Amino acid sequence: MNQLLFASAVFLGMVLAIRVWRRAYLYAFLRRMRFGMATGQEINRNALPSEARMVLDEAAKQLVALGFERVGCRANAPSVKNVDGPIYHDYYLHRPTGTFADVFPSDIPEPGAIAAISFESWLADGRVAFTVNRRRHLLLPMPESFLLDDGYLGSVAEQWELHQKRLVNIAGERITNYDEMMQRNEVLSREMADSWLQRGVMQRTGESEWRLTHTGTMGHMARLLSGSKRVAALPAMVVAAPIEARVCADLIFYQATEPHRRQGVLGRTGKVVLFIASALLGTVAFGLAYSWKIVPILMGVLLFHEFGHALAMQATGYRNVQVLVLPLLGAVASGHKDDASHWAKLVVLLAGPLPGLIVSIIMLHVLGEDAASHPLLLQIALMGLVINLFNLLPFTPLDGGQIVETFLFARWPLFRYLFFILSCMAIFAAGVWLDSMVLIAFALLLLISSPRFLAIYRLARHIGPSNREDAHREIFTALHEKYAHTAKHLVQRIQVVRGVLPLVLARPLTVRDSLLGGAVYIAVIALPIISLHNISVARQTFAHLFQLSPAGAVTQRQWDAELAGAATDEERWRILNEAGYWEEDTNYELAAAHNRYQQALVIAQGFPAGDLRLLDTKIALVRTTTDRGAALAGYRQLVREASQLQGTERLRLAEINEAIFWLDEAAPADVRMEYLREAISVREVIEYKSYMIASDHEEIARLHYQQGDYSQSEEELRRALAANSATHQALPLTWLLMDRDRSKEAEELMQEYLHQDNAPFISTSLRDSLAWAQLLQGKRGEGYEILENMVTADNTVVPWQKYYLMLDLIHFSADDIKARNGWKVRLKRALAKENIGYKSLLNGLDYYDTYAPWDERRTKARRAALDSLGLSRDEPLQSCS
Repeated sequence: MNQLLFASAVFLGMVLAIRVWRRAYLYAFLRRMRFGMATGQEINRNALPSEARMVLDEAAKQLVALGFERVGCRANAPSVKNVDGPIYHDYYLHRPTGTFADVFPSDIPEPGAIAAISFESWLADGRVAFTVNRRRHLLLPMPESFLLDDGYLGSVAEQWELHQKRLVNIAGERITNYDEMMQRNEVLSREMADSWLQRGVMQRTGESEWRLTHTGTMGHMARLLSGSKRVAALPAMVVAAPIEARVCADLIFYQATEPHRRQGVLGRTGKVVLFIASALLGTVAFGLAYSWKIVPILMGVLLFHEFGHALAMQATGYRNVQVLVLPLLGAVASGHKDDASHWAKLVVLLAGPLPGLIVSIIMLHVLGEDAASHPLLLQIALMGLVINLFNLLPFTPLDGGQIVETFLFARWPLFRYLFFILSCMAIFAAGVWLDSMVLIAFALLLLISSPRFLAIYRLARHIGPSNREDAHREIFTALHEKYAHTAKHLVQRIQVVRGVLPLVLARPLTVRDSLLGGAVYIAVIALPIISLHNISVARQTFAHLFQLSPAGAVTQRQWDAELAGAATDEERWRILNEAGYWEEDTNYELAAAHNRYQQALVIAQGFPAGDLRLLDTKIALVRTTTDRGAALAGYRQLVREASQLQGTERLRLAEINEAIFWLDEAAPADVRMEYLREAISVREVIEYKSYMIASDHEEIARLHYQQGDYSQSEEELRRALAANSATHQALPLTWLLMDRDRSKEAEELMQEYLHQDNAPFISTSLRDSLAWAQLLQGKRGEGYEILENMVTADNTVVPWQKYYLMLDLIHFSADDIKARNGWKVRLKRALAKENIGYKSLLNGLDYYDTYAPWDERRTKARRAALDSLGLSRDEPLQSCS
């Protein structure tokens, strides 16, 4: 249930982020608009472009039917300078009422409203009655002399009827002379500009140029959004224009606005600011979701990848190139080039992962088998390797998926759609497998957008290859003829056109192109696998990626075959060392591993004096010795050799001392502590593996506790927490504080870690400990509630953890016999269902008693609760984990 809620929260967060992004984009678009005076000149109507004439002729039919006559035709420069002009206007006059009609191709053409019509009655006293339809939200606030109304009606006839009703209540002499009306129009334009400046809606950017202020932008954006929703909810206009006229209206709008959109709504400074903002937001999101330690490396790898895409886009002629960080998802480079060739797309797509892979390969080769001594460089190399290989997976929208889509499915658009759906399913499955709510939510978000992709691919299939001059008309025509139901509104049609254009403008692929592009893609994927097959740390990484064993899932006979083919002693030593590691770490065959290391020792003894491979082989031999006494003697002898090492090489001395600590259990406690202090002193100088330093401090603390030196034990646990601030490192200290009757301090310490993104096991342990802290402070009810919630409502708590939590609940409900008996029955049923008996649970409690002596109070309580169940003591031991 919790995971479902988290997935829902992530999904809603992504949807909200998209909505916020759209509003931010609209805000930037409006701020970038520049306004000026709408000057124009009279023209011969026969000189109108064919598209504009067809749109205006459709409107003329309705106006003539209403008693209007044409009195003029003008070509006006657009008042919005972000629109390519001119805008062609027809002017009509209704003489009985003294009303003019201004007609021009609509800036939001819809079926039945491909032309915008405004009815204007100009009064001698300077006022003008202005009636528009479904357009009021597009207009900025007007001066008081501008009497505006909009009924959001279903036809031009209803709009005209509304205007006539308004005229009844508007007294005054009306101007019917066309030239005088145009002069008044210019005066009104200046009055509107002055009004906008006075109200703070606009600000000057030049002699005769203005832009919206922040306040004006926010107000206009609110009007646009609310008005657009209102129009979208209305039925279509009653009188529908012919398809050819609708196509012309769409083309006029597209050709006037698209060039400016492609330039982008942000200038260079705006893009930099947006990139920095997204990078900061992404850094915080990645840090909270994963780990602050890896954020610099993760961000570096992601941005190196995306700027590779961006540079390739600029080199191949893409416009409006921009890089953004997507919190929790990664980063993206975007740009526009509708007629980009398939090979240009391949260059752009590979420019992201290929440089990163090459850098990672070079770093891993330079580090070689000594990679573990350079943890930061190793982490950078491996993260670069994993992220860039992941991006090459054949799933849209990853780089690899786009390559496969481009070169394999370019000739079959519907297969592209099927590939898109399969990719969504694969991402969803990966999210389930990896327990990643982000991937699951992302996959669902992609699936929601699939209808638009289906419309795009169907249109591309219907149109086929096209030249640039005819493509836009063909797409709009097909949209209105066959797919009107999928793109009813202008915004939807524009989005589809933008998606279809690259598919129909690209040169058709030949079979040779597909084979060559596929070969390049496979070669790039194979590059790291082939070039890094000799690097063990890389092979282990590949093993995790592809679910193979660390040594590549090779057999014993293949090891022998590799040895037979080795040309040098160095190569033979490497193969024997890797084979020993394989047997030791994967097969757990210590005898077989020991034999490999013995063979490697014979070769290593021939290496130059001081070669660390000889010492490493000796350490491996001792590590795989099954005789405890012989292993202890071997490690003690190796101490003398390792003591001469310098720098990071001294880590071997720390590992040897830690091994002696674990083997020499019969030695006095102070002697065993000295082994660990020596190891700590080495590690602290090198600052390597802080979790090992913390682990060593914790072992020293355990020995002090067993000797009754509780203050020194506490001091060591605090040192452990300082070395490694992970939540699990705080748990021993909290229990020692509770053991010493300092439960309030323990609770305060746990509260610091409670809201960290911990693994389920750690989270359960933390909350269980918090419940005990409440109990020991006399707040039994609060502690009981924490435990009960974990057992009954938390799906992250695994069954074997719940068994011990129910033992705690039995102890916590000592004063409530009914609840105590209820938990006993419930636990016995759970144990019987899984065939787990007394010895199995007791084995776990013995573990706690041995390795967490400060936890004795809880261990005793659990033993008493276990004994109260009356379970048989003769059942076979079975692991609860």
